Amino acid sequence: MFPSTVLSFLNVGNSFVWSELRKSFLYFGGFNQAVFNQYMIEYQPSTYSWTQISTEGVQAQLASHCMVPAYDGTKMVVFGGWKPAAMGAPDQGPTYSSALYMLDVKTMNWTLLSDGEVNGRRSMACTVVGDNFVAWGGVDTTNQLASTQIYNLKSNRWVDQYVFTAVEPPPSNNKLGVFIGLGVVAAVCISVLLGWIVFKCRKSRAAKAHTMDNQVSSGSVTPQDPQDVKTAMQWSPYEQLPQYPQAMSSIESSP
Repeated sequence: MFPSTVLSFLNVGNSFVWSELRKSFLYFGGFNQAVFNQYMIEYQPSTYSWTQISTEGVQAQLASHCMVPAYDGTKMVVFGGWKPAAMGAPDQGPTYSSALYMLDVKTMNWTLLSDGEVNGRRSMACTVVGDNFVAWGGVDTTNQLASTQIYNLKSNRWVDQYVFTAVEPPPSNNKLGVFIGLGVVAAVCISVLLGWIVFKCRKSRAAKAHTMDNQVSSGSVTPQDPQDVKTAMQWSPYEQLPQYPQAMSSIESSP
């Protein structure tokens, strides 16, 4: 069981996002009885602890906004939400934010990227893909929304279309992998071919030797045949030695 960890206050409309850079969750925004939380609070799973983090730059006070990581968690992008003025003057109607903020997770410094260029909304879905921040759905002061808003983080402007740019792996690593793969395949093929050739040669020799043994045993091949002497495995030229002493004795007895 994990130890119990409880915040000292309760909020609604906050964001709670994992930071890959810090290996922790970042808790931001929300409100409780018209009091907005403008602080960044970190939850560290390794120690089961909550810690308030000091930030610099624009101190946004928002609820029902969205906060999403960008660029491998080195940035956090915050958009839209409820403004405190809406809670302080409810008879004037709610006021929704159209501001877009970026938090540098390394320095914990806020930057205002855009404000007032698009219509405000809250309770929307958001994500960052490549250099594009995308928000869709949510509600404004009167309607539920089905429209999409796209902000290009590289050109720092709102755009009408999302253009996907494929990220290609480094060509050097890619080519190296191809060459290594081809080399391994070629080595395996050559090894299999050589093994097959050796196997066939040994099998052919064994078959010839077996055939010759059978022929010698049956008498169909005699040792006197010069072509068969080399391959007749069970015949030896020393079998002719008994005739040799007789020839020598005849030579010695001659005057």
